[in-house]
Amino acid sequence: MARAEHRVWLGARLLAVLLWALGAPAVAAPPPLTEATVVAVYPDEGRVLLRHGDMPHLGMSAMTMEFVASDKRWLLGLQPGAVVRFDARREGEEHVITRWRRR
Repeated sequence: MARAEHRVWLGARLLAVLLWALGAPAVAAPPPLTEATVVAVYPDEGRVLLRHGDMPHLGMSAMTMEFVASDKRWLLGLQPGAVVRFDARREGEEHVITRWRRR
């Protein structure tokens, strides 16, 4: 390795170590999926009424409430009584489902 190439390589390695040592922000893991039972489905509106467990990352205890599906296709063929696992986020006054799995 030529002397100039070695200096560039060494500088890049030093920068990487410094960023690590300074605690560059880590990516947070997504919250776990919450289990819920479907109470009602409104596919034309892209909404679903769920009876869900605690969602501490949203400051919510177990309750029954309506959510907006970020992808209306998730609601196709969904029937009351089905058990699902999901995550949501707050967008203004609404709670939007961001991840979804049918059981």
